[in-house]
Amino acid sequence: MNPEEKIETQLEQLAQAVPSGDSFVHDVMSRIETSSDKLPKQSIHIHFVRRLFMKRTMKFAAAAIVLIAALLSLTLLDKTVTPAYAIEQTIEANRSLRFIHLKCDPAGEGVEEIWARFDENGQLQNLRMNFPNTDDGPKDVVWQEGKAEVWFKKKNSVTVVVEEAMLARLKMSYADFDPKLIVKYLYRSQGSEKVQIEIQDSRSKDQPIIITSTTNGFRDVFKVNPETLLLEQIEKFALKEGQYVSLGSIKYLDYNQPAAADVFVLNPPADAMRVDQTTQVVGLEQGQMTNDQAAVEVVRRFWQAIIEDDYQTAGQMMEGIPAEALKKIFAENFKAKVVKIVSVGPVKPHPNPATKGVVVPCTLEIEIDGQTTQQTFDRIGVRQVYNQPGRWTIFGGI
Repeated sequence: MNPEEKIETQLEQLAQAVPSGDSFVHDVMSRIETSSDKLPKQSIHIHFVRRLFMKRTMKFAAAAIVLIAALLSLTLLDKTVTPAYAIEQTIEANRSLRFIHLKCDPAGEGVEEIWARFDENGQLQNLRMNFPNTDDGPKDVVWQEGKAEVWFKKKNSVTVVVEEAMLARLKMSYADFDPKLIVKYLYRSQGSEKVQIEIQDSRSKDQPIIITSTTNGFRDVFKVNPETLLLEQIEKFALKEGQYVSLGSIKYLDYNQPAAADVFVLNPPADAMRVDQTTQVVGLEQGQMTNDQAAVEVVRRFWQAIIEDDYQTAGQMMEGIPAEALKKIFAENFKAKVVKIVSVGPVKPHPNPATKGVVVPCTLEIEIDGQTTQQTFDRIGVRQVYNQPGRWTIFGGI
């Protein structure tokens, strides 16, 4: 591999250490609607006793016999019959939820495990998600205090980005794993003509309550713990050739259990490269420049900084990569010396629209073993800094 190919490869590797816009957060499943917190309550015993004593024309002796019989019946009822389960009971049990831990099976390319902590108002405070198989390898994501920290395990790097709107970003998938919202959806669907809800009560404390929801060729089976009345598992099915085929499941492993002290703290290896976009100025401010002008200028400033051995500025132009890390990469993999910039641009569309970036080719004059030559790099991607509109950065190769 010649020197210019090596540096392009390094640019690509560095680029892959930074999340690609909207793609780093994955939906768990499809959206589920929420419903009102104010739900009706029922009391079978009160209703029964009220009816019993509404008789106005009973004679004294007959009334006494009826009263005794009713009291005996009520006593036997309390001892032998468990009131039928109603979804409202799980809604009530969910009101005190502060922490959940769940696992999705199979994970596929999405999330495998989730830990979530809520405040006293039910608002999300902390979130951790593990993704075992993504385009850029396995990664863990922790969100808290307006920041998303992503550990790219395969690339041994960590990136911290501004993410104030994580709740808005996860709105469509958040309702799929929050048991409070799921159960409210089931309650609301009971009167719907489009959704068929069936409830199979538990016969013993070892058998779960089963709630089955069927609509439009999909079936979800919910298992509720008969003692805690909390949701334990969701099994998802799709109708194919007349039979319901399993799509996977969600298992709730812990409710309100104290989380490990470091569950919302990533612990990457000590030698992992850390890029924190929340504690430094990243990229180039666009100002009065057009998008194309800003894209060209950030590439020009990057290479000019390399020429001047100013790796602090060069790192700033490339996603905020630490100066020492960038200097080491150039020292180990780019044996040529960049002498001057010959040309930068014009801007071209990026072949992958999902990157939300463009390609800015450039031609450099480089010196190798005392020989001067020109080399064109046509795989340098540029886009706006993640969640920082108006700032432009190099994000690597194609």
